[in-house]
Amino acid sequence: MKLTFIAVMALLATSAFAQGPGSGGPGPRAAAPRLDSLKEYLSLTDAQVTQLTQLRTQQFEANRGLREELSAKSRALRDLLNAPSPNAAAIGQAMLELQAIRKKLEGSNETRQSQAQNILTAPQKEKLKELEAAAALQDEIRQAAAVGLLDREDFGFMMRGNEMRGTRGAGRGRMMRRSVRL
Repeated sequence: MKLTFIAVMALLATSAFAQGPGSGGPGPRAAAPRLDSLKEYLSLTDAQVTQLTQLRTQQFEANRGLREELSAKSRALRDLLNAPSPNAAAIGQAMLELQAIRKKLEGSNETRQSQAQNILTAPQKEKLKELEAAAALQDEIRQAAAVGLLDREDFGFMMRGNEMRGTRGAGRGRMMRRSVRL
């Protein structure tokens, strides 16, 4: 039972990861993300914005094969889990294969992030550190708004109704603490 639960959780996480960069579904966004606030905050030039956008698109295309492999292996794991007599060894192997693909994708993301940061000037990198510090406070901001210490309307992008929500799902604040993604 525990193995099945863990495998199902891994499958859900894997399918979310395979969606692509910041998209609500498969594939890249139809339109380029709005970067006007970031451009103003970091004083990015149009050339820098173009470089950052191109870098993101190139990485997305370069990882297409890994994402497709991840998706296929996720389907295979689901099939293994739904088999009349699930084979624990095969399920475990499939989970290890999924983990290896996720690590490759994470490595690619870290490389792209480093390349993106190299596009910035020294003052822009300092301001980026401020964004990272602010991102680390997302959980605290949501919780303060939830108990009425902060006006919920000011933080509506983080709150929905009576439940606390991250801008991209549960745990996003913790992920942001590791690093800021462009």
